[in-house]
Amino acid sequence: MVSYIPPPLDPGLCFPDYIYRVSSAYPEREIALILDESDAKGNGILGASLQSITWAQLMTDVQKRTQHLLEMTRLKARRPGDDVVTVGLLAPNGYSYLVNMTAMFMLRWTVLLISVKNSEEAVYNLMHSTGAVCLIVDRTLPLFADGLIDESFITVDLSVAPKESRQHLEDIFWDSSNPSNAGFSRNADLLREADNPALYMHTSGTTGHPKPIAWTHQFILSSCLSVTHDRSARAEVIYTLFPLFHGGGFALCLFNLLGAGSTFTFIEGATSTSHDAIIRHIRALSGRKVDIAVPPSILEDMYDASSRDSLDLSVLQGLNTVVYGGAPLRQEVGDFLSQHQVRLMTWGGTTEAGEIACFGYHRDPEDWAYMELVDAFEYHFQKVEEDSNSLLHTLIISPGYITPPVLNHRDPVGFWSNDLWLCHYDPKKRNFWKPAGRTDDVTVLSNGEKTDNKQLETLLCASPLIAQAAIFGSGRFLNGAIISPSKTQADSTQDISAYIDAIWPHIVNTNRSIPRHSRLIRPLLLIEQPSKPFIFSDKWTLKSKATAELYRREIDEAYRTVEEGFDVTSVPPLPQLDSTVESVERLKAYITSLLGSFLERPVQEDEDFFLAGMDSLVATLLRSAILGALKHYKESHQLPRNIIYTYPTVSNLALYLHRQLFPHGVLNSKEEADNFNHIQTTIARLSHDFTSVPLCETTTDERLAGDVYAITGSTGSLGASFTSLLLHKSEVRKLYLLNRPHEGLSMTSRLKEAFAKQGLDHDLLISSISTGRVILLNVNLAEPKLGIDETLYDELRANVTHIVHIAWTLDFNLVFSSYMVHVLGVRHLIDLALSSTSVDNNLPHLTFLSSIGVVARYGTGSVPESPLNSLESCLPQGYSYAKYASEKIIEAAANQRPGFRASIIRSGQIAGALRTGAWSRKEYMPTLIRLSMEVGLVPQELPSVRWLPVDVAADVVYHNTKHSSLPDNQSSLTFYHLENNISTAWSEIVQALTEFRSVNPVLPVPVDKWFETVRLRSSSNIGGSLMWYFEDHLRSAIPKLDTTNATRFSESLLDYEVDSSLIKLYIQYACMIE
Repeated sequence: MVSYIPPPLDPGLCFPDYIYRVSSAYPEREIALILDESDAKGNGILGASLQSITWAQLMTDVQKRTQHLLEMTRLKARRPGDDVVTVGLLAPNGYSYLVNMTAMFMLRWTVLLISVKNSEEAVYNLMHSTGAVCLIVDRTLPLFADGLIDESFITVDLSVAPKESRQHLEDIFWDSSNPSNAGFSRNADLLREADNPALYMHTSGTTGHPKPIAWTHQFILSSCLSVTHDRSARAEVIYTLFPLFHGGGFALCLFNLLGAGSTFTFIEGATSTSHDAIIRHIRALSGRKVDIAVPPSILEDMYDASSRDSLDLSVLQGLNTVVYGGAPLRQEVGDFLSQHQVRLMTWGGTTEAGEIACFGYHRDPEDWAYMELVDAFEYHFQKVEEDSNSLLHTLIISPGYITPPVLNHRDPVGFWSNDLWLCHYDPKKRNFWKPAGRTDDVTVLSNGEKTDNKQLETLLCASPLIAQAAIFGSGRFLNGAIISPSKTQADSTQDISAYIDAIWPHIVNTNRSIPRHSRLIRPLLLIEQPSKPFIFSDKWTLKSKATAELYRREIDEAYRTVEEGFDVTSVPPLPQLDSTVESVERLKAYITSLLGSFLERPVQEDEDFFLAGMDSLVATLLRSAILGALKHYKESHQLPRNIIYTYPTVSNLALYLHRQLFPHGVLNSKEEADNFNHIQTTIARLSHDFTSVPLCETTTDERLAGDVYAITGSTGSLGASFTSLLLHKSEVRKLYLLNRPHEGLSMTSRLKEAFAKQGLDHDLLISSISTGRVILLNVNLAEPKLGIDETLYDELRANVTHIVHIAWTLDFNLVFSSYMVHVLGVRHLIDLALSSTSVDNNLPHLTFLSSIGVVARYGTGSVPESPLNSLESCLPQGYSYAKYASEKIIEAAANQRPGFRASIIRSGQIAGALRTGAWSRKEYMPTLIRLSMEVGLVPQELPSVRWLPVDVAADVVYHNTKHSSLPDNQSSLTFYHLENNISTAWSEIVQALTEFRSVNPVLPVPVDKWFETVRLRSSSNIGGSLMWYFEDHLRSAIPKLDTTNATRFSESLLDYEVDSSLIKLYIQYACMIE
């Protein structure tokens, strides 16, 4: 390749002009390599998929793309001196992204580079804060399929743009007469233009909305000049996982391309970011001088594999440099790689300052964790105020020959961030600094919530009884505090309980001033011990982290106390109890008082806790408090983890506790009978009034041809698949999608997300919404007439031909009473059907998705597709009881009202999507898979499974509904079973799990061993809410469903063979990070 000498950077030169200058000087120079991962061979080599791109090829594609952008946006190319035009770019990374971005630069638009990881709200905020007039979005991105419509800017769909030719066509190479190409005159307009933003990067938005950061033409070209300084050592090829809309990716691509003449690598086709894929890519680049830049997690994976596979290590040894950034690398990994002749270094920068570390190829191998700072800035390191003897420093980056885009510090002028730095121990290497965390004084809880430590400490110390406070709780579900009593409380350590009593009113007032997740509870209040005084700096500033570390053992013990039950002194004592009914009332009053203190509102004795505002945190606190109170009666009393979910009302919880304390009391023998009686009473109450719904006069309008469906649950897995299927049916004229409103997310957003997860046709969905073929309705099924206004309800009555009820909360913790809103919803949908005003006098057909849980205790033999008459057949859980009750209510309606027809489809195990593997992580099987991967064990010898992919299940539902609603079907109620006729041996699942990862492979163990390990070793609550269901379900044989009816009318759909590739896809999706 011809040696590269960057063209001169004239004062006032703008970024697009320099791109033109370089491309004109080196038209045949290679600037990009495209690796097509879709052609990967089984031996890990990418064969003929390596394509080289030159400047001439790029600028040919850019020329054509500028014309297309001008046509799509109706905007004009700017000239220097014209008003700034800001345009957002939201698209996947790749060569096409480089073409689009460069075309926008050449039109002299200011480009807002938007990460595809942003939420819609974040995108809107970035567009508005930069004054962008247009958003160019690739609608193949799942979360942005509807185009992000907003009145303040226009939206253009990039996915319809023609594909790049990737060929040099002489007649349309970038034309110097193009109106956006103003040449290189050094006039005043051009000088001012150089100080305008060429682009906006944005911050990650960790502590709020992402903030746009302007990078001027002058800053970008100066940064290219900085790269030029060590051009001779730069690699021929740059390979990185950082995208171009990331500051690091942009710098590695454009700064190196223009400053050092490097070639940038793009990955196209289906690919993963696993270390195996990266090794495959590096092999494809063999024979080239390559720098790779990857996250440290990739190197850690490679390290784990390298101990058994020296070939991977040899691949790294053949690279020019291995660069990591974005997070720290484990010490043993870095030491191992550097000691084995892998040239390793850390690199990075900030959006607010740009690239601050150089590629110092001459560095010593042991300095891999230190950054060698570029000479473009002046650096001011200041020791942290907490400790003048500390080796930690903060950094202010001041202007040198490059000025940081953000200047937020006055003396000295520069950019100050929250980063902490550690100076190199060798005085001769004062330009080597190691990233060492951040200065933010924030506790991040295990649920992602954050506590402002300084705010909480300041509030606590407002009490004259408290001298100092140190907050702890990072990675825990609650935070706590270590309190140092004031001097007036010198004897507090002698009577800790009395001291906490004294400060408790102040704690209560403090809790009212902070978010709920940050509030303090008594068991997590520790008091300073004379033998462990707080640690202070020389300036008498409390060193909170060091102090918390000093009390690590006490902190661990405090959290164990919360888990096992509060100390008896931390909760009010239980009232006097005995085996009489009267003591149950006293228990109710006690629980009501306790719960009111947590929720800060009164709770009625039959009010569902979770409808009253309880969340998982309050449920944990209530259980722990009750455990502590029970210690008055039984020192080692145990309560199930899901006790609050199982008995979510004051009445039910009080009855349960009373039976535990007095197992031979008069109430115990009636428990099951009372529960069944309540369910039967509910069924009777909702089944007696069907004849009171009048047959309405039909409308005089002529009915249009075609089926009209009202569907609930369309934002769920099966509902989305069913909706998508109907959209492709020409006989379906209209769809009414009935869904519950969601706080913070529109129904369109939820539908779009559901379609994207399963790889469904969201373009068809959005176009159907815009044309009115799909109508979105926010409803409340628990309310009469679905909670919508009379006009909309009448529209449904007049038009709907089919009602398909899929929506149902999946929570095996909830009891029957918590599902009453769902059972009421079934009744109200029946009322909708019965009140139809259809011109043909045919009532809408109702399809109800029931569950195998209704028949899980059926007994031996296949379960028939027919009504059942005993609650004994149900799994003992609210979910199944509510499904059973709904079946019986529909059955009663079919018997009582002539003309009303319905079908009940009992669903077995509906699995994930065929295209993406998407399978709700709330369901027990994905949870079981994730737990198994977490603890490294999988239960062996479980029964075979009958997984039916959700796409197939939707098709079966359609066929069964279609048959049941045909005029010649004489049955008023038809039962179908939705279950795969072909079973999959559990051994196939076990094999797939054990082969899923080569490092720390999963091992098969007996079921009991698996349960025991999960309880002891699971580091999260990932399966806590389902653990009791696992024990019941996995140890019990679930009967086979007879599918005679369903199979007859759905052809061979229920004979679906789940192969190993689909099993692996399900495992991969279940293990994805959310």
